[in-house]
Amino acid sequence: MNPQRHQALKDTAPVFSIALVLACGPSMVEDLEVELLESERLSSDAVSGVVALSDLGMLVSSQEGLELRHPLSSQGTWVWDRPGELWSAVRSQELGLVVSTEHGLLAGHGLLGPSPLQDQLNEVGRVFAAGDGLVLETSEGVHAWRAGELFAFNDFAAPIATSGDGEIYLQQAKHRVHFVRSGVGWAELDRETDRALGRGLDGKGVLWTLGDKELTRSDGLRWRLPTEALSLHVCAQNSGAWVADDHGSAWFFDTQVRVRAEVPADAVLDGQCRWLVADSQGLERLSWARPVALWGLGEGEQLLGDTPIVVLPTLPALVESVLLSVNGETQALVDDGWVLELADWPAGGTMEVVVRYQDNVTSTLQRTFEVGDAGQPTWSEDLSLLYKDHCALCHTNGTETVLAEAQDWEDNIETILTSVSSGTMPLGKAPLTGAQIATIRAWRDGGFE
Repeated sequence: MNPQRHQALKDTAPVFSIALVLACGPSMVEDLEVELLESERLSSDAVSGVVALSDLGMLVSSQEGLELRHPLSSQGTWVWDRPGELWSAVRSQELGLVVSTEHGLLAGHGLLGPSPLQDQLNEVGRVFAAGDGLVLETSEGVHAWRAGELFAFNDFAAPIATSGDGEIYLQQAKHRVHFVRSGVGWAELDRETDRALGRGLDGKGVLWTLGDKELTRSDGLRWRLPTEALSLHVCAQNSGAWVADDHGSAWFFDTQVRVRAEVPADAVLDGQCRWLVADSQGLERLSWARPVALWGLGEGEQLLGDTPIVVLPTLPALVESVLLSVNGETQALVDDGWVLELADWPAGGTMEVVVRYQDNVTSTLQRTFEVGDAGQPTWSEDLSLLYKDHCALCHTNGTETVLAEAQDWEDNIETILTSVSSGTMPLGKAPLTGAQIATIRAWRDGGFE
């Protein structure tokens, strides 16, 4: 692949064509010319594999081992020192980062090690996050794990989709089966006739299902594809999905078919619908329409305190301006760094980000939100738990910076806030959420009670 490949987008909306819907059947998609995606070089060091994480970070595999990278950190963190094939990775509230590799199932808050699940499962392929639990493809079938308990879904197989609330969509013969948690186990909610090749939930909660030359959304939209479909790739942080065909290209859909583009066979989709390509030339990112990422605010989330929100545009070197508004009122960004701090906003509404580029291309992002109150946290009930879950691995007695007691935090509070707000800490772990950062600020502002 040519790392210099680049094609600027036009100002006009993408051209697409769909035949009329006949008798409530699927829309027949007309063939489109293959377009080149825009290329962005992220790294020039040789990379053997990459997995995108739900917090907008990524896990990169090389001959040195596994490196964890986050967009708010200038440097990555090495979390495993053995090279090997990387299969999948997700975040778990209880286990931390969970990684499936040829060496087995690894997990850990900070440096990785053998997962507690390793003794319970002989072999694990892909791993999925399901609420506060995990779903695992194994040589023995599909398993769900939560709070130390392992559940086997006998006679079920891929394709798998999981929701943020922990619901699971599995396949049994030609039926799609929907499971929800019931007590300590799982109960079948419903089943539909649906022989699927792929399935996934996007960031708007839409379930996408790929069948034999047919793509279906859970809201009733359906399309017939003009080429043989091979795989489905759903956008985890926003709406839409890519369908790879048997001609080495992929089609992007949201509520309509938007583009057909050239995509390498081993490319991996990140949550913003961008493709990551890992090879001996390094790490490359391919994108269509330059999607905008927003760190610190998910769709419909509640904001607490003065938590910073960071705009993460695609192709940042070409950005001319970033405008952010709340309910139509423009908000000031901090130090031209595309960072927003909460002001005197209404209790909720819509945030809109508009990124303008030097070549007159414009990208937008909208998020709904609510503003909450961080309350009056205390060390014993709030901060000590944050320390235990996110900091104790490295900042305990005997280390250079000890944060085991309330006085340690009070002495280092500004450094702590700067580190967690930028994503450089906790080292090797997922950044703290906006609510967690707001809790630290509120504890400081309340006098370190």
